Amino acid sequence: MKLRAISSIVLLSCLVIFLINHCASAPKSEKYLVKLYISKQAFDYESPWLNLNSEMENYYGTVVSKNVILTTAEAVKDHTLIEAQPFGALEKFQVDVLWVDYEANLAALSVPDKLKKHKLRPISLILDKPENPQLVKAKDTQGTMKTDVTFSKAEVRQADISHYTYTQLIFNAVQKGSGFGEPIVDQNKLVGITSKQKDALIYVIPSMIIRHFLNDDFEKGKYKGFAKLGLFTSPLVDPVELESYGLDKDATGLLVRRVISGSSATNLIEVNDIITHIEGYRLDKQGFIQHPVWGYLHFSSLINEKYSGEKIELDIIRNKKSMEVILPLSPFDSNQGIFHIINSPGEQDYRIVGGLVFQEMSVGFLRIWGKRWEDSAPAHFLFLLMKNLDFGYTRQRQVFLNKVLADS
Repeated sequence: MKLRAISSIVLLSCLVIFLINHCASAPKSEKYLVKLYISKQAFDYESPWLNLNSEMENYYGTVVSKNVILTTAEAVKDHTLIEAQPFGALEKFQVDVLWVDYEANLAALSVPDKLKKHKLRPISLILDKPENPQLVKAKDTQGTMKTDVTFSKAEVRQADISHYTYTQLIFNAVQKGSGFGEPIVDQNKLVGITSKQKDALIYVIPSMIIRHFLNDDFEKGKYKGFAKLGLFTSPLVDPVELESYGLDKDATGLLVRRVISGSSATNLIEVNDIITHIEGYRLDKQGFIQHPVWGYLHFSSLINEKYSGEKIELDIIRNKKSMEVILPLSPFDSNQGIFHIINSPGEQDYRIVGGLVFQEMSVGFLRIWGKRWEDSAPAHFLFLLMKNLDFGYTRQRQVFLNKVLADS
């Protein structure tokens, strides 16, 4: 009887230890998760002097420091009011935007004193590659929030937006309805926040991009932002082409096809240069490197870690001779071409002359053709978008006649 009692105690103790360990590993989302209620009023791109009707959208915010709530730039775009609701609370608190980087799709919001009274605890960023990432969602229950944690396997891929490639995590989606700034966590550390969901895939802005953003200076004139090379490259895999450059079939690297006029690479990098190493990392035939933390990544991940104004080291082959180039990095701005890629608040530019409405060409205008605008917008507009940077970083906009106003 004693033996059976002891065995029961041992089993019970093991069960308690298991439960404690299991609970300890679960993210304490009630301490860093808030729900955002965002009132918006967007431009009417068909009649740019007007705004569309107001809308209410819900996103998630992640507390990353005692003064900052992190969410996506897409969440706060066109906002008129932002309110945050902490876990388990009925009350909502107005928050302000501290800084937005539309290129990185990240926004920092303030934490007002009234919200701090809910004893929010910031979540730190993960430094290593995630092993068991968890998607944290919240469900409304009688006006309060409850967490619903789902599990997904993560993989690292690339996403190319307006000629700027930056590292993203891509998750296999467990369920639909994500992509609104939900945090992805692993071992109580932030892996990233979701930016969108497309079919069975959830796109996540990773901690390396978030860290870059948060460590910058949120002040106009001091914010450095992300950097760019200003190059178009292509893989060097054709044996005949390799031979023409004096390289053997096992050579690796990227061939420079074009240097964008006005970029930081102008006068330093030439067409037909072959980039073999960046910051000491060897490029494979497709331009990928072995990142010390995230594994197999495109070389753009090295640019992601730099700020504009910093320098980056490139090993190149020019005219069959090896050489080293130190390249200063200028700020990335997708609006430097003939197309307005990102319309920030107050940036819709138009003129009315004699009843003729002239307008800058923008992606915002193309979106009036619906969610599949990339297929349904007029072909000549899409062609101009594809050739956006062919004219260099000139900021000379493509202007078109939008409409003719009727006489009064």
